[in-house]
Amino acid sequence: MEKRDIPIKSIVEDQFRLSHYVSGLCEFLRQTDKPVTISIQGEWGSGKTSFMNMIEDELCRGTGKYSSIWINTWDFFLEGNYDVVVNRLVGMIISKIEAKFRDVRCKRTKEELIKDFKNYSKKFSKAVLSITGLGSSSGEALIDDLFGDDISLSIRDLRDKFEKFITQIVEESGATTEAFIIFVDDLDRIQPKMAITILEALKILFDIKHCIFVIAIDYEVVASGVEQKYGGVKGTDRDICRAYFDKLIQVPFVLPTARYEIAEMVMQRLREIRFMNTEYDYRVHRDDILNIIRLTTNNNPRTIKRLLNMIHLTTIMDRERIDNTSAYYQLLELLLVAMQLAYPSVYQLMQSNEDFTSWKKNILVNVDDTSISEHIREGLDIDCEWKEVLYLMTVSDPLLRSNYTKIQQLLEIFQKLMRSCEGSSEYLSSIFGVLSMTDVTSGSMLPFLYDGQDYDRSSQTQFRQGNRLIEAIEPDRYTYVLDVGCGNGKTTFELLKRNPAMRIDAFDISETQIEVARKNCEEKGLSDRIDFFVMDALELDEKNKYDLVFSNATLHWITNSRRMYTLLYNALKPGGRLAVHQGGHGSYEGLHRIVRKAYRNLGFEKYFRDWTFPVFYPTESEIEKLLADIGFRNIRIDSVKTDGSELEHLVENFEKASLIFYRPMLKSDEEYKALVREYYRLCSAEEVDKSTHRLYIFADK
Repeated sequence: MEKRDIPIKSIVEDQFRLSHYVSGLCEFLRQTDKPVTISIQGEWGSGKTSFMNMIEDELCRGTGKYSSIWINTWDFFLEGNYDVVVNRLVGMIISKIEAKFRDVRCKRTKEELIKDFKNYSKKFSKAVLSITGLGSSSGEALIDDLFGDDISLSIRDLRDKFEKFITQIVEESGATTEAFIIFVDDLDRIQPKMAITILEALKILFDIKHCIFVIAIDYEVVASGVEQKYGGVKGTDRDICRAYFDKLIQVPFVLPTARYEIAEMVMQRLREIRFMNTEYDYRVHRDDILNIIRLTTNNNPRTIKRLLNMIHLTTIMDRERIDNTSAYYQLLELLLVAMQLAYPSVYQLMQSNEDFTSWKKNILVNVDDTSISEHIREGLDIDCEWKEVLYLMTVSDPLLRSNYTKIQQLLEIFQKLMRSCEGSSEYLSSIFGVLSMTDVTSGSMLPFLYDGQDYDRSSQTQFRQGNRLIEAIEPDRYTYVLDVGCGNGKTTFELLKRNPAMRIDAFDISETQIEVARKNCEEKGLSDRIDFFVMDALELDEKNKYDLVFSNATLHWITNSRRMYTLLYNALKPGGRLAVHQGGHGSYEGLHRIVRKAYRNLGFEKYFRDWTFPVFYPTESEIEKLLADIGFRNIRIDSVKTDGSELEHLVENFEKASLIFYRPMLKSDEEYKALVREYYRLCSAEEVDKSTHRLYIFADK
């Protein structure tokens, strides 16, 4: 059964052994002077709500000394009007306190307070917003404005009346003798600027006797909110942000996620889903399991639960194989699922080439500066090229930053497991196939679809390359052919011309490409010989069907290369032939360099900081090893490197076929048009390296 991400409600449910932290914090709250505001700090999913539930359980249930009120700020997620939020927030707190003490003997005071609140609510929100207003101050000035003594008299008046009301309730009702604890949750789920407004309103209005605020917050949300709301203060100015935070929060408590005791919960869950075959396997491999999970989740409870749910799904889908393999295979699957979740760009690279020790810097297409200082090399023990590749990936990708050492450890665990598994390459293909259904980065071959009409007018380069591929095979030998990524069908027609007796199934993911191909097919009277249809190549599910699998200028767009070539292998009859043309490593690097310069000139670099170039450009040895691991034989790789001078209109063709890769990262068509214009301007103004590397790949099943 799937484990839902629901916070625990009490200390008795504490799986991570946090009760002594909770008890210590509760004892502090009992002894400290009120008012006080404490923060429960941690990243999203680290267990802040569960921790606050445990505080409530210990202080508020059964003792009668404390009464709790919960404010879920998620209720304000869709609200963009700040004065409405302030009014709703204040009204929510007052109404919740009122609801708890409807029978107390202070009716007149309560009615007066509610009347005053209604009369002054607009003035209050206006006054609060004048103090917490957008862009009104910066630096130390904003801290003085927000938290100094010279606050609005109307707000002070409201706060004084409210404090008297609370004091009277406490003294007369007997329902609570110490304080109201107001728990504020979900601030990291709303806009940081809105979170700051809520914190400021709470501080200004409710910093009164008998009130304890327990606020779940990520410090980075505060820094980001300060930067968004007060343009003169940058979140990177740590002194200002820290001073601001200290004024809001008297007692910061950072959740000790590194000390979470996750072992019992993880191992229990894996036993429930029958992840391993024997109890002996769980005992022997316990340390490896926990190490993989710690390296990929940072002990974040929400991330751990998500990972275990993904493992549950893959074990259900792959149960027969799991029941008949050793524990090393299960560990390998756990590691790959965890890598897919935590470090997707590294996972994608492993799909293309699991032999990470052969990674070369030329795969880093969107990284210009490949220099590494000697200080960093020595400190991180970067003594070979694959470690250079990994380090450069981590520093250029916000999702990987500061995780170089963790990823290196995971890759070394992966290498150890591969050595322990017989037939590991075949097994990897199976795992990658299963995981493609849980990979949010996989699916269609492209993050966009080619426009058939545009491509029809600008595919001269691809047509010439396709003809070269046809010249290298003997079309007369084949009667049933699959054309993968046929595009506009021009190369398909050329293939049929060489053997009019053959029958061809041809598909492409782009509907407009297939429309053009079908129209051309009808005009040529070839509809009875060629069946054009729309399909994603990764959905190919044919077995032992074709004499020849043919693909021109397509497969480099599919980063899940192992799965793709495995599907092509399955589709071939025994003895069938594979003939593929695709890009090789370093292909069109000069033109991509021009594009990177263009988007920097336009100020678009921020859009591409966490972008992984979506292409598979292997070396000859990498593609040869991949095919051999899958089971192909008689493998021949023709590597063709040229300066591009033989290709007419290459700059224009690159714009139509490759520049559009950059479009999904931009915010509008206008920005993309600007990028295209700057690309052409640079190509005209500078000497452009048009060199290319093409691979012509042949193999038998």
